[in-house]
Amino acid sequence: MRFLSLHIDGFGKLKDFDLKFADGLNIISGENEAGKTTLHVFIESMLYGPDKKPKGFSKSVHEAMEPWDKFAPYSGSLTIEKSGSTYRIERNFTKDEESLSIYDETAHAYLKAPEEFLKDALCGLSRNAFNNSVSIGQLNAKTGIQFVGELKKYVENVSSSLSPDINAEKAVEMLKSKKQALEKQLDPMAAKNYALSLSRIKIIEGELSKPENDNNITIFEDKGLNLSNDKSNKETELTRVRSSIDEATSRLKAEKIEGANTVNDYDEKLDGLYDDYKTLKSKRVGIIRSFAIIMFLLVMFSLAYGYYTRFNSFARSLLYVAVGAAVIEIIVFAVLIIINHVNLKKCSQQLEELLKEKIDRVKICDENIIDAKKANHSFDGIIEEREKGFRKRAELEEYIGRLDMDIKANDAILEEQEKIRYCVEGRLSEENRLRSQAALLRNVIADNNRIKEQIDAIDIAIDTINDLSLTLKDRIGTYLNKEASRSIKNLTNGHYRSMDIGTGNDIYLSTKDGMVNVNSVSAGTLDQTYLALRLAAARFMMGGQDNLPLLFDDSFALYDDDRLKGAVNFIAKDYGGQALVFTCHRREESALDPSDYHFLQL
Repeated sequence: MRFLSLHIDGFGKLKDFDLKFADGLNIISGENEAGKTTLHVFIESMLYGPDKKPKGFSKSVHEAMEPWDKFAPYSGSLTIEKSGSTYRIERNFTKDEESLSIYDETAHAYLKAPEEFLKDALCGLSRNAFNNSVSIGQLNAKTGIQFVGELKKYVENVSSSLSPDINAEKAVEMLKSKKQALEKQLDPMAAKNYALSLSRIKIIEGELSKPENDNNITIFEDKGLNLSNDKSNKETELTRVRSSIDEATSRLKAEKIEGANTVNDYDEKLDGLYDDYKTLKSKRVGIIRSFAIIMFLLVMFSLAYGYYTRFNSFARSLLYVAVGAAVIEIIVFAVLIIINHVNLKKCSQQLEELLKEKIDRVKICDENIIDAKKANHSFDGIIEEREKGFRKRAELEEYIGRLDMDIKANDAILEEQEKIRYCVEGRLSEENRLRSQAALLRNVIADNNRIKEQIDAIDIAIDTINDLSLTLKDRIGTYLNKEASRSIKNLTNGHYRSMDIGTGNDIYLSTKDGMVNVNSVSAGTLDQTYLALRLAAARFMMGGQDNLPLLFDDSFALYDDDRLKGAVNFIAKDYGGQALVFTCHRREESALDPSDYHFLQL
């Protein structure tokens, strides 16, 4: 991973601030109060979130780094490159609104699991491991003896636990303390007291099992409860059935339906009227058709006969008779038509009333007749359900009556059982007390077993930590000696040829004249030793690869010019990844060839 650029919307004194980084060594220079510390804290906060108790701060990052400009957003972004893809880390630092998102600029999409991505990008390093490995400062506030003690502590922690901030020896001490605390929680008398309680309970049970002490009150109490519950359930069901019947009756009453007979009566009445309607209509057409045919034949016969006889006196008489008959026929047919019309109108009105009652349509036709019947029979289900309700109501009322008699009989038996219970109540009370005591003792025994399991687990953990610590010390110690030796040789231009971490984490430096204990070297050499160890530990935790950028925060303040030149040239040429050097001096620039670094002025 390497840093490409950053943008600060608002963070401490920095506002709307942009910075671009180059590969290799980046020297970030600025006077005191220029914002170097703010920038360093911003980078760490982008990677891990704001620290609640950052080293050297009296407040949390949330409070200490609030934008000086109250109108500036408390947020920013850090663009990185990883495995050939570019990602933009975005954070909002506002308290109670803190958020993290990572945008994949190569794939043009936000990552679904930004925290997991950062963990992978940071090689799994925790914040403390990061600050004790790739983020490198100095121990210049301590005396030489204190500095040596810090170096030994650092070596011990790294070699025993893979982490600069974890100490295996302290972990073992903590586990032993936990074991002692657990041992004090054990109750050695719990098992014996539990056995005594069980023995006494067994004696009481034997006494209560005698025939004269038989007491079946629980059986009849349960039976009474079951009967009462059954009655309650049936009464609830009866109430529901009655309500269903009332509801169905109300709906049928609104439709003027009393039952299945009313539905059938409607069908019969509708069919009868519709048959009468069709008959009357057909009859009216027949009358008109008959009248027209008779009139036509009578007139045609009269005209034909008159024409044949040249309208003689008989023919004229016959014509007069025909005309008279036609008049009479007209009168008769008119009366028949009027009677038919009156009957048809009455039948139509009745049919229309029946149709409107069901479908709110009055047109008399086959389709409406069918729809009216369907509407009439739409209540068949309600009628049937109501009939079922009537039958169910009768069944429930009869069943509840039987339950009342059973409850009364059971109550009488319970009264007899109460007399027996008084005789054994004292013994049952003692038995219950003993059972409660036994239950508590069972819990104590279970707690004892759980505590013993924890103690066993602690013993296993202590043995495991000790075994792993020895293995890790051998493995990591070999790596630290090899890698730190290479670094100290380059940092001191060969003055010190190697580094050896001996028994008790004593550190020795090899010169042409022999081995030298770090207790006797200068403060500057101690700083170089510290730097060599930090670089070696960082590489070990990154799997032997230069995968993360190194951050140097005024790490070379105590270096003289020769040591400074050796250190920055070693970083520029030896470290394969990116490095950021924060400094308030210009010495680093003069110690390097311009082509070996990228300069950033704050």
